[in-house]
Amino acid sequence: MTRHLRRSTGSWFLTEGLAPIVSAPLSLLRMQPPPPASSQNVSVPPPPVPAKGGLRSIALKASAYELVGFATTQILRLISNLVLTRLLFPEAFGLSSIVAVYCQGLTMLSDVGIGASVIRSPEGDDENFLNTAWTISVVRGAGLYLIALVLAWPAAALFGEEQLGPLLAVGSAGILISGFNSTTLLTLRRRVQSRTLILLELVTQVLGLVAIVVTAYITRSVWALIVGTHVSTIFRTLVTHFYFNLGYRNRFHWSKEAADSILKFGKWIFLSSAFQFLAQQADRIFLGRMAGMAELGVYTVAATLSELGGQLVVRLTHQILYPILSRVHREDPQRLTDTYYKARLALDTSIQSMAGVGCMLAPQVIELLYDDRYASAGWMLRVLMVRTAIAGIVTPCESCLFALGHSKFGFLKSMLRVSSVVIGLPVASHFWGITGVVWVTALADLPSLVALLYFFHQKGLFRFTRELVGPLAFAGGALVAWPISLLWNSL
Repeated sequence: MTRHLRRSTGSWFLTEGLAPIVSAPLSLLRMQPPPPASSQNVSVPPPPVPAKGGLRSIALKASAYELVGFATTQILRLISNLVLTRLLFPEAFGLSSIVAVYCQGLTMLSDVGIGASVIRSPEGDDENFLNTAWTISVVRGAGLYLIALVLAWPAAALFGEEQLGPLLAVGSAGILISGFNSTTLLTLRRRVQSRTLILLELVTQVLGLVAIVVTAYITRSVWALIVGTHVSTIFRTLVTHFYFNLGYRNRFHWSKEAADSILKFGKWIFLSSAFQFLAQQADRIFLGRMAGMAELGVYTVAATLSELGGQLVVRLTHQILYPILSRVHREDPQRLTDTYYKARLALDTSIQSMAGVGCMLAPQVIELLYDDRYASAGWMLRVLMVRTAIAGIVTPCESCLFALGHSKFGFLKSMLRVSSVVIGLPVASHFWGITGVVWVTALADLPSLVALLYFFHQKGLFRFTRELVGPLAFAGGALVAWPISLLWNSL
């Protein structure tokens, strides 16, 4: 890939080309103008619970929206990925992966649990609480962006890639923009109102992907990935403020009581997120240093595909299961275990079986979708599907403990995973090279799984027979896909 990156020439597209695309979908999101701001504090009234079905009705409807939304976003992402692999070189994906790691690292290393606090707290509908949360978010975003600018060129020097400096400096602007996102997103998530959030996500993704593909076609440069990301981030932030009306508009406000509540709950999330970032991105950082950007680009393709199942689990767990479990814990704690395992049954029979199928058919998927430059991503994807299966158990277990108010267990999970990769990656790399690095990454959550299930047992939540469903579903999926794999290889 050329070392001289050209500037994007797609500004016409951002101003004129997007207008007809934006106007139609926004009519689905637009709401009436808000009432005049009041000087008195008010609570945002939650919507009534459906008379029939209660939480079950809410969960099923929200799950349907989330599944449709997830499937649509992944199809769009796959299409754009296939197009971009023909427009850009593997090095571009390696560079953009480092930018993503850099921005995610700064974000997670300063996560104080604002979203989790708003969703879980009994004060989560209080306007003073919401405005204080938004103020913290804005200040945090601005501070992180300044830090990002200072560290951009030293970070580029660490990887020996001069072109990374400007990419990191410009790419990290998304942290500043996202800090201004309205808390209406959190209020909608607290109410499990997935339809509006899914529509926003789909429109945002379409705009971002179109911007990326058009800019990549014009420039054939990694800058296309930065441009598209910023287009979607700016659009999302504007919509949260000017197209949602939930009875309030965010303004700068500080309530010591609200801030103390957020930060007290978030202190463990802060530590957990810091360790989680190191654990999640250690593989990419390590490979970027050890094998170079081209090999990292191939690995990123495999890792991205393997993360689809994990992302679906995270999406359903964090955006539906966690708000519902938090509500059950507030209103009827005795139902918590039954509610949790009913949700787990649905997750295990679907996600784990798909992970088993994916594990068996991974090389064939890579062969079908990508050219020969990405052939080695096949065996990587097969190994990484084991990580997806483990995450399918760890993520809902952690969220259930969070709903009980035990955010420290998230920190413990992240610390154990960091310990696994920090010790395992250098050793595995020395003896088995890239193969060892991929296997350590896939199995890094095993100690966390054992620890969380132990604490689950201590809290009286553990059900042994229910926990067997996941591994059996994974094995069943692999057995079903095995003949297909044999048939493919024989052709």
